[in-house]
Amino acid sequence: MEDRQTLLKLRRRPSLWDSILLVRHKSTGILVLASTLISCGFIAVLTSIPFLFQARYNFNALKIGLCSLPYAVGGLASRWTSGTLSTRNFKRCAREAGVTLVKNKQSPEQLRKIPLEKARLQLTLPLLCIPVAQVMVYGWLLQAQVHVAGPLVLLFFLGNAVTGMRNSLNALVVDLNAQRPATASAFLTFRSILGAGVAAAVVPMIDAIGIGWTSTVVGGVWLVVSPVLCVVYRYGRVWRVDGDML
Repeated sequence: MEDRQTLLKLRRRPSLWDSILLVRHKSTGILVLASTLISCGFIAVLTSIPFLFQARYNFNALKIGLCSLPYAVGGLASRWTSGTLSTRNFKRCAREAGVTLVKNKQSPEQLRKIPLEKARLQLTLPLLCIPVAQVMVYGWLLQAQVHVAGPLVLLFFLGNAVTGMRNSLNALVVDLNAQRPATASAFLTFRSILGAGVAAAVVPMIDAIGIGWTSTVVGGVWLVVSPVLCVVYRYGRVWRVDGDML
């Protein structure tokens, strides 16, 4: 009877409610909050590009569209920068924990032995300081209406750093929920709700306080993420051992 109940439980399709309930897991909830704040900042940058480059440089629709390419190319390049570093650090932490990794075949038991928080956040925490400075410089360059090359170069490096951070956080959320990766991935999409509000508010905010101070606010929000992630780095593994439930 017990085996049958277990089988039925495993066969039950995950629901939206299952994703929402992941907020009870302290590490997962904090990581999704951090990822949401980072995503909101990156949405603010992207959605403001048409308004800013038309107003500051009188660009037409084609040129404005091309201005988004540096950010996209920077994001793609993160595969070979932060992505490579993250993979190497994960393998090093696994090796120190006595776990032999096979590509795409890590079992939940293996992941429990690896200090996942350390493996993922050792790179993310220092990486977080880079886009904080970049987004502030980007905003004040636009405020000063310097040559367009300056903001475009900053957009490339912003795309690289922000994409690397988001990928590391997303990977950690999935690692912590290895038995329900699809549910964990679905939970991450809830950040889009707040992102929609940011997309609607960013242009009025720029009109009110200017792009320089708006970018400073975005950088400040990202800076707040750092101590939040430090909590997961310090206590995440302890919470996992204790059940990680609120």
